[in-house]
Amino acid sequence: MQVIDQSQPPINIGGPNIWVDMNCGKYGEIKDAEAVMTINVGRFGCDWNEQEEMLKQIEELPKSADIFLSVSDTQPKSLEQLRNLPVVLFWLEVYQPNVEFQGGLQNSPTALWSEDDDRDSMTEQEVLEVYRRNLQNALENPEVWEGIGLFSNSDGRIFDNERQVLKETYEDAKKLTSLTSENYCVYGSRDQIIEFLQESELDSIYVDNVKLW
Repeated sequence: MQVIDQSQPPINIGGPNIWVDMNCGKYGEIKDAEAVMTINVGRFGCDWNEQEEMLKQIEELPKSADIFLSVSDTQPKSLEQLRNLPVVLFWLEVYQPNVEFQGGLQNSPTALWSEDDDRDSMTEQEVLEVYRRNLQNALENPEVWEGIGLFSNSDGRIFDNERQVLKETYEDAKKLTSLTSENYCVYGSRDQIIEFLQESELDSIYVDNVKLW
């Protein structure tokens, strides 16, 4: 397989970087020299990072720096609000407070696998339908992901009853009338990130990567 870390540009799509042994249809040894499949279950729980202190540190970076952040907002934001931020939204966790597990959705795909999946230009309802289809696809093909596991980015839980938890998320997603997110990932230049932090009130800030050009 090829697994891409979008916070580490430039992104090259091509050869595999993950090798997995299959034993009777189940995952065996996983060879991951670059550790790109490492799960960070505390991505949205970094409440030890003070926002004002983080802002001061980012202001000291060169103007050419690109910064990737995973943040937890104080309240859910609509897809329109997220798209209007001074930074680029590239991933969001769909807000579903009624279930244990919340799935995620990429807003700015590295590549388009179909002409009708340009998410930057899709309506909120169209993106929500993509999310539902993804959950349904995962439920119909559990052999692809069960060997990796089901994790919660919000509180660090690792689920045992994976299929049941995912089914509950899917059933709840079918009832959603709007797409909002409290936990999301953004990137931008130093000045864009500074503007974002000055305008936002956040519960958690995690620095995924800083790229110094």
